Amino acid sequence: KFLMPENEETEQKANFKPGLTVQTQGIDRRPKLIKEINGIADDLGGEFSSLRFIEGDIGNTDDALFGDDSGSDSIAKNTLDILIALHACDTATDDSIWFAIQNNADIIVTAPCCHHQLRPQIDRHSNKNPDHPLADILCHAIYRERSTETTTDA
Repeated sequence: KFLMPENEETEQKANFKPGLTVQTQGIDRRPKLIKEINGIADDLGGEFSSLRFIEGDIGNTDDALFGDDSGSDSIAKNTLDILIALHACDTATDDSIWFAIQNNADIIVTAPCCHHQLRPQIDRHSNKNPDHPLADILCHAIYRERSTETTTDA
C-alpha cells in the first residue's frame, strides 16, 4: 500500500493538478450491468458523473467508445490515456490491447480471464479424486468457479 501525506510539498512533487477532470468510459456486453453501473454513477453524482459505461464489444467498438465529440460527456477521439481490461474473456484481452495501441494509449493494464481454461481441469480433477482435501468444496460448481477465479486473480 502506498501512502502519500497530503500537503503542498507532496502535491508539487507528484505534479498534482487540482481541477483535473477525468473521464472514465467502460464497455461490457451485459446490458443489465451497464444499466446498474450507470444508475449508481448517476445517483452518486459529483465526481462520478464522468463515469459512463456502454454496451458493446471492445473488438467491434471503433469510434463508438469515444462518443461523437458533440456532448460534454463524450471522450475526445485519440485521448485514451489508460486502458484497463479486467477479466476480459476469450479474445477480449487481445482486442483491448489492440484497441489501446490503435488509440495511442499511454498505459495498458490487463488481467486476462483464464479461469475458463482452468475450470475444466479442476472439474476433471475433482471428479476423479473424491478423497482430495478440497473434495467437499469442489463438489459444488459455484465453489469450483470461485476457486478458479481466485486462483487466476492471485
